[in-house]
Amino acid sequence: MLKKAVFVIVLLGLLTIGVWYVSIPDRYVKETIERALVFGGLSPLKERRLSVSLEGFGKDPLFGFHVKRAVIRRGETEVLSIVDLRGRIDMLSLLRMTPGVKLRGDIAGGGLALRITMSGGRTHLSFELKGARVEKLEAVRVLKTLKGSGVLDVKGIFDVPVRANGLKGVSGEVLLSIKNMKFRDVFSGSIYLPLSLFSRMRASIRMDGGELGIEALSMEGKDIYSRLKGAFRGLVFKGALEVMPGPGFPEGMLSVIQRYRESPGYYRIPLRGSVARLM
Repeated sequence: MLKKAVFVIVLLGLLTIGVWYVSIPDRYVKETIERALVFGGLSPLKERRLSVSLEGFGKDPLFGFHVKRAVIRRGETEVLSIVDLRGRIDMLSLLRMTPGVKLRGDIAGGGLALRITMSGGRTHLSFELKGARVEKLEAVRVLKTLKGSGVLDVKGIFDVPVRANGLKGVSGEVLLSIKNMKFRDVFSGSIYLPLSLFSRMRASIRMDGGELGIEALSMEGKDIYSRLKGAFRGLVFKGALEVMPGPGFPEGMLSVIQRYRESPGYYRIPLRGSVARLM
């Protein structure tokens, strides 16, 4: 009886290996990963000419795989790269008819954990990035106006219809923080952000039905605080940055925003413009 059980286990193992290495083409697995990394190729992302390429792809035992480097590009420009990307298909999820995969990798020196599951005609994505260096992010290096350094932590969830019509039906939330922040001030058209005054940023960004909104965004420095208020319509933001220095903040450092002063200890900088202007 024991020999039969061992034989069955070995046979199932060989079948599993055969299915993974032989029956499921490498190309299919690669294309699935590539689609997942750009949210299934949503039409707005296609319009931004985003594409993914996997370098050094290979399969590992037990439905695992590894990628030396995954690169997301906008046209010919790299905007994000993930190195030492490793993942595994969750076999239990396949039995439950809710396919899922777990991924881990490195982005700009920070650790990435990503989980993707599909059920009920929707793709559910959750991710967390800890300790990434802002100045090493390709997306920041290619920006024309946003320059600086810091340590980035990001956590988020997204829910995407499999047959998405643009961003309609997409919902999600992203929480991010940047500490040890050292950024240059931003001057771009009607957008002015005195980022050099602050050393920490926290933000909560939500997407509901394809509409993007900033739930909260605040920045802190030594004896100074600010918060962003406003809303997006598409990629155009309209609102204001409120800056509130404390009594101990050097008056001379506020010279660049003196014209926005509305009362002692309160400055309001109106903001209106497209996020694309920062790119």
